[in-house]
Amino acid sequence: MIYIYKYIVCLVVIFLVGLSLRTKPMVSFIAGACGAVGYVVYLLCPTPPLGFLLSSLVLALLGEIFARVCKVPSSIFMVLGIYPLVPGIALYKTMAHAFSGDYSQALQTGADALIGIALMAVSFAFVTVSFRIIASHRNQNNKKQVAECEEQDKICEKMI
Repeated sequence: MIYIYKYIVCLVVIFLVGLSLRTKPMVSFIAGACGAVGYVVYLLCPTPPLGFLLSSLVLALLGEIFARVCKVPSSIFMVLGIYPLVPGIALYKTMAHAFSGDYSQALQTGADALIGIALMAVSFAFVTVSFRIIASHRNQNNKKQVAECEEQDKICEKMI
């Protein structure tokens, strides 16, 4: 039940942020749904680093898929969907520990936050590069098929 509540809250918040950034309402709603799914995946993971990695992979994958469906850049879905995943409280605690003089705790908290940020960046890059490689491979295959069809058309024209 609590996951459903958090899903709905994330969806609504991301939807409203998307509207404030002047995205189309439908795109903003889909981005909210993608971001909410990513956050629920994060909550279901046993450790935060694994949560950052898997939730970002899911978010990036959904973002790439819906970018093709909606014919908009995938960065819209990723930027809006990452809002609930950003380790803002960890960065805040890092600064609070640093200002209070507890430098060892500040370093530990800061390292955890940086690991989470790095894992999110790696997962976004991995999915984006994978989709671009697949798309370029498809384009090459399509060009080959078009060239073969053109050759067959020329042969047929000569025969007629």
